[in-house]
Amino acid sequence: MDFSLFYILYRPEDMTEAQVHEDMIVESILADELGYSCVWYAEHHFSRVGMIPDPLLICAAVAQKTEKIHVGTAISIMSFHDPIRLAEQAAMAGTGYRARLPAQGISGVRRKAVGKPRALKRGASHSLPSSGRGEGDV
Repeated sequence: MDFSLFYILYRPEDMTEAQVHEDMIVESILADELGYSCVWYAEHHFSRVGMIPDPLLICAAVAQKTEKIHVGTAISIMSFHDPIRLAEQAAMAGTGYRARLPAQGISGVRRKAVGKPRALKRGASHSLPSSGRGEGDV
């Protein structure tokens, strides 16, 4: 039987984002030492729930500190990224880690799942990078 971890981070009131991220990395290293198969990180923005705006960056950091565990993006929100650049970043993040970097993507996202940037709460607008299907306003 294989065991894996799946992270959608939550930041309690008494912890900083740095502490939450450090705990996640330490837990991922421990999972590798205990023989877990994989650890997944979900992309999420502008919220105390799911504080991983760049799961590939986390994957690269964890892959450097582990030996066997596969690290992967549980969700990359494709409409937030240039698809070519995201593919290049995934390839680069996986370089040197013996193909331990599986990736998953989704084509869209519900606005509620993303949350609003603080600037939007004050009435400003924000346009996401083009995904090849036109601009997306949040």
